[in-house]
Amino acid sequence: GPKDGDDFKDRHILNDERVEVLDVTRSYVLVRASGDDAGHDPAEGWVRSRNVSRIERKAGLPDLGQLAQMAVDELIKREKEVSNLVDQLGEREYRITELEEQLAEVNEQLAATQLQLRTAATEHAHTDVPPPPPAPKMEEGPIMEVGDIGFMLNPRYADGTRLRSGPGAEAEFLDQFILNDAKVEILEIAADGEFASIREKHDEEGGGPGGAIASGWVRLLNVSKIQRSAGLQEFHQSLRRSQSGHRWLRQTQVEEEGAAE
Repeated sequence: GPKDGDDFKDRHILNDERVEVLDVTRSYVLVRASGDDAGHDPAEGWVRSRNVSRIERKAGLPDLGQLAQMAVDELIKREKEVSNLVDQLGEREYRITELEEQLAEVNEQLAATQLQLRTAATEHAHTDVPPPPPAPKMEEGPIMEVGDIGFMLNPRYADGTRLRSGPGAEAEFLDQFILNDAKVEILEIAADGEFASIREKHDEEGGGPGGAIASGWVRLLNVSKIQRSAGLQEFHQSLRRSQSGHRWLRQTQVEEEGAAE
């Protein structure tokens, strides 16, 4: 019957034998032998559905001797492959041995070279080598020289510089000013090169305001060899021609100095 607990019959159906399906359940089918060898009383009964195929094999089970011969041939093939692999491993081991010997020779040569270098360095360290000559010392000189013509350019005060009575930061200020961009002549340079005695030069006759030519000491860095081509030059020239301009400039710088203190 079509159940797991049903009894087996004493009849069999061989593999590859043709059968006819008579009934089908969920897991079993009822079949009956219908091949040429079925005879007048064909075998009939229930079998699992997975044991029945719609595809007919062209041949039955191969001969056992043929299977054995195929297995022997495969073993011979694998044995040859293993033998070739063993030969390759032997060649690689021989090559590794050669490389190890070459590496040992290179290490010996390297050790000998390092010993020679250390010996040479030790001998050189005990040799009296004269020190290299000192580099020539560059003499620093003033930016400008006595007799040069320059132009006032005070970076701290945009309009001009108040003259001092002598060289040095402690020297008293005079009541004279020289505006920026004014042409001046270097009369003397202090020993330290920081201060210079200058005199204002005018292209027109008569000098500055009131016909006076301003002169005194200023920091040399406030005198430039290059004349500015733009800026407050025209404005400074107009102020230089007026006594009121000098008084205004003096008052402005006094106020700035007082604020700085």
